[in-house]
Amino acid sequence: MSLEPPTTAKVIFQTSRGPIEIQLWAKEIPTLSRAFLQRCVNKKFNGQKFTSILKSLVQLEVPQDAQFDMRDEFNSRIRFGRRGSVGVARKNEDSRNNHTVASFFITLVELPSYNDKYTIIGRVEGETFYNVIKIADSELDENNVPVYPAVVKDVEIITPYFDDLIADEAEVSVQDEPSKKKSRKEKKPTIKLSYNEEEVDEEDHEDFKMKSAHELLNDKRLSKKFKANVPSAVEEFQKGSRSDKSQYTPKAPIKRDPTIDSDYDSYVDLSSDEDFEISTLQNHRFICKPLR
Repeated sequence: MSLEPPTTAKVIFQTSRGPIEIQLWAKEIPTLSRAFLQRCVNKKFNGQKFTSILKSLVQLEVPQDAQFDMRDEFNSRIRFGRRGSVGVARKNEDSRNNHTVASFFITLVELPSYNDKYTIIGRVEGETFYNVIKIADSELDENNVPVYPAVVKDVEIITPYFDDLIADEAEVSVQDEPSKKKSRKEKKPTIKLSYNEEEVDEEDHEDFKMKSAHELLNDKRLSKKFKANVPSAVEEFQKGSRSDKSQYTPKAPIKRDPTIDSDYDSYVDLSSDEDFEISTLQNHRFICKPLR
């Protein structure tokens, strides 16, 4: 059976690794809890990083304006007997009354050796403790400093416990000013896309019409010499396909033997509508057959 008293205040730290819910013993540890909550109200934790990563705990960096002048507040019922305990930093373990709420740590294991040395103000509750583990798993450099430390983005007070917590406008404005400067982005020149070329292409394709090969052959705009330029092998294929459609065997080209063949062109076809030169006709042998 746990002897811990119930918590009376609650805050949620929004970090770059996810939210961390911290419940505080504001009734049992009133001085440090009030100072801690007041710092949350004034947005003093915003921008701080978890720069100390140990096997037993993770700690928020100590700011330069931290004052180690707060009194010890130990409680015999609140001990470092569980993981997720939240303790505030102090300057020296051997001396008394030198705590500060400007930095705190979260334990990853039980730390009974910290009892009556560091003051516990709260504990991490629920599944948000897994986000603390994410912070503990940060990549470290050769000096055991996180390469990409987790950063506190904002703090939300869910249950304040103290009714007289008022934000200091001067401190809040100082904390918000850097964020406003970062939020201002330089205006980039806008680029207007022109679709005129595409529109012209679409207009050019509006009159386009698909035609079959038969329609193209009958097109009057084509040259009349188109039929004369058809290879003779195609005609041979068409003739052969009438007799044997299953197989086509092209004829071997005829080679002229200059020793026995005369010097004339035997492939001249006078029946076709073509233009011939005189030299072509001179090289052709005309054979006359007797009329019967």
